[in-house]
Amino acid sequence: MKRFFRKLKDRRGTTLVELLAAVGILVLFSVIVDTGLDLSLHSYHTMLSDSESKLLLSTASARLIDELRYARNIRTDGDGAMTQYWSEVYGPYAMIDTQEGRLVINVSGSPLMLLPEGVYGRDGCYGVEFTEKISYDEDTGIFSFGIKIDGGAKEVQQDFKVHCINAAPSGAAGPT
Repeated sequence: MKRFFRKLKDRRGTTLVELLAAVGILVLFSVIVDTGLDLSLHSYHTMLSDSESKLLLSTASARLIDELRYARNIRTDGDGAMTQYWSEVYGPYAMIDTQEGRLVINVSGSPLMLLPEGVYGRDGCYGVEFTEKISYDEDTGIFSFGIKIDGGAKEVQQDFKVHCINAAPSGAAGPT
């Protein structure tokens, strides 16, 4: 310690070797900090992407469940896939589908967005697909479908079953 203070009082200054050592230590420290920042930013973006995908899955499933729970006059093809239904919100001849990664409801041939554009992430980078088309079992009154969200760090998907509480027999007329 005394030697260090003597060196500070000395008017000759530092040697080139001491200066290079100090610069080397500073460069090494800055490389370590830069690497740490890069790793933390990458982790942050991965976690953000994952949480946005899960949020979109939650939002889309909640909207679909609400729409299907109150469906009426459900029509299906021979395989049980839903072809159209009477929507409490949109009226007759409705059908839920996806177009360009967006959930839409086709009402009398006109596609309407089921979710606002903002839920698909910054610049619309997330998309929704059905992994299993919406099917309906008339005996149990249960809809089945699967949703996949892509565009994030990893794909998120889930299958759903929804009990329809409003279903009327397929031959019955809709509400007037």
